[in-house]
Amino acid sequence: MTNDVFTKLANAVLPTGEIIAVRGMIGLSLMLPFVLYWNGWRLPGVANRQVLLRSACEAGAAVLYLTALFSMPFANASAIVQVLPLLITVLAVLILKEAVGWRRWAAILVGFAGMLLIVKPGMAGFNTYAWIAVIAVGFMSIRDIISRFIPATIPSTVATVTTMIVVMLAGFGLSAFEDWQPIDLKHFGLLACSAVFVICGNFFMIVAARTADIGVVAPFRYTVMIWAIAYGLLVWGEFPDTLALSGTALIILSGLYVFHRESMAGSRNG
Repeated sequence: MTNDVFTKLANAVLPTGEIIAVRGMIGLSLMLPFVLYWNGWRLPGVANRQVLLRSACEAGAAVLYLTALFSMPFANASAIVQVLPLLITVLAVLILKEAVGWRRWAAILVGFAGMLLIVKPGMAGFNTYAWIAVIAVGFMSIRDIISRFIPATIPSTVATVTTMIVVMLAGFGLSAFEDWQPIDLKHFGLLACSAVFVICGNFFMIVAARTADIGVVAPFRYTVMIWAIAYGLLVWGEFPDTLALSGTALIILSGLYVFHRESMAGSRNG
């Protein structure tokens, strides 16, 4: 969330690919020495197939989401990302063969209806970039599913380094089609702050996906919408319209209900 604020501010001057590439270089220079030291100057599993696949999905998500974020209201982009837990539930059924009852399916459909209220397909307020954000969420959901298959012998810090390298390379690839801009101290500072939050975010996402009880931690993710609306209003003077607010509410309520039902199912099986 805070990382998104820094990158959107930097985008006033810098193109998307350059932001991703420079942020990656800064983050890698900050993290790599510590990861090498902690792992005996080795990077076990840095080229593991699951780690590379996860990193590729993160790269796709980063490029698409930032492209969307820079061209649509901040809170709307953040709200679309909140569909992620619902989409993960769908993929868990398709890929992991997990059972989901009709109540959770109904809640998922309500959540996707909320997303459509934000995207506004076929309406005057329609924003093509909103669909790009939706595709980015698809990459994020596949990323999180793959994270569950990363071998336990591979440290999460190493998986984080691989992710940063692949995302950085994607940024350089995108920048080949953009005009590279000189970076002043102010915008370098914004990217440095963003890099710190990206390091922490990637690491804790990997740890959570591999070890945490998602039903316990997931409800807290929806509190970010309070900050997203506040940032959008205070920094860019944006405030979601009635449809976007209604859609956000539907996404949050449906997500909380899905996690409630998953917790109940877990209790019965436990």
